[in-house]
Amino acid sequence: MEMIDCIMNILIKYLKKNIRFSIFLSEFFGGKCVSNINMDILNPNQKRVLICYLEVHNIEVNRVMHANVLQAMVMIKFFIDFGFCVDVCDCQNELAPIITKDRRYDIIIGQGNNFKTACIFHKESHKILYVTESLPSSVQRNYQVRKEYFEKRHPSIDIISSPARSGFFDDEMFTMADSAIVMSSLYNIEPMRKCIDNIYPINCNTLINGKFIFDEAKCRYLLASIKKRFLWFGSKGFIHKGCDIVLDVFREMSEFTIDFYGLDRKEKKIFNQLKSANTNDCGFINVQSKEFVDEVVYKHCFLIFPSCAEGMCTSVATCMAHGIIPIVTKETGFDPCEWIIELRDYKKETIIKAIYDVVNMSDDEIIRLKKGCIKYALQNFSIGHFDKEFRNIMAQITNAKS
Repeated sequence: MEMIDCIMNILIKYLKKNIRFSIFLSEFFGGKCVSNINMDILNPNQKRVLICYLEVHNIEVNRVMHANVLQAMVMIKFFIDFGFCVDVCDCQNELAPIITKDRRYDIIIGQGNNFKTACIFHKESHKILYVTESLPSSVQRNYQVRKEYFEKRHPSIDIISSPARSGFFDDEMFTMADSAIVMSSLYNIEPMRKCIDNIYPINCNTLINGKFIFDEAKCRYLLASIKKRFLWFGSKGFIHKGCDIVLDVFREMSEFTIDFYGLDRKEKKIFNQLKSANTNDCGFINVQSKEFVDEVVYKHCFLIFPSCAEGMCTSVATCMAHGIIPIVTKETGFDPCEWIIELRDYKKETIIKAIYDVVNMSDDEIIRLKKGCIKYALQNFSIGHFDKEFRNIMAQITNAKS
């Protein structure tokens, strides 16, 4: 693996000096840079935008694995509708800045190293940071607290394989940008205001399983058997996302069960050291599959997700859209609402109390919360709602700029 990485680095250095060849081969080295979408060759004054976010070639909507792909498609459609020539690149593709540096852009929007480099190359552009995480300095501070809490409980276990979940942002990006579109709660946004004035909040979107239709009768029938079976639905960031705390909680609560989906391969060593008989590693699952409905939606009432820092966690929004009630920390990125159970803090004792509280709810109350979650998520976390919010924000930014 190290040899392959070495060869890749040598090739990338070569390609940075050979732009034509870089364009041809860029898709093999971290994401293709797609240029000149919607170009009007009859309009020499056509506005141009660079989107530094995700690669967008060969997208199959029915096979999308993450909600952020739909966000990228909405952005592209917006700029096409308003007559822009659009360039799109992966935010981490090392070749993209070389390919795009000699072009003129009216707007640059995105994140990651490429956004930062583009801001340097194109000082005349209006620069919009698209924020899907918490402020990096806040992330590091919150993670350090969680790391110390883990080490206090498990001093002999090495957690070097589970660093803070970050990498697409640093605090400097906020000061370089003219505006920021931030996918998070007002609580998480507040620390960002010391770095940038023009902040526009936006909700995340969720993936919706087309095979799911809420069946209240079926749900009531299953409640007795699933009421004590909980869910953790995440990704990389074992300590960051509170997986360790949840494992410690359930080791003390043998009458309950919890299923973990999305654990990172490199972090499973820690999981295996902390797991107990009632904690199950269920691997990965496609949200748009029938298996997701059968194994996740209809086998769980409650999601536990005590993260230390998120933008607005799409996995939580996805579970809500399918009737799974979230029990989360305020750092998970959602503004308070009736359908979200917000933990006072991340401590074991707090989570244990929350678990006993929810399992003692009546069936009628659980069904009410499930139905409320679905309705709230479809109203606030649909891709249609994201599209409407994005268009409104861009109108505000454009008007403020002019």
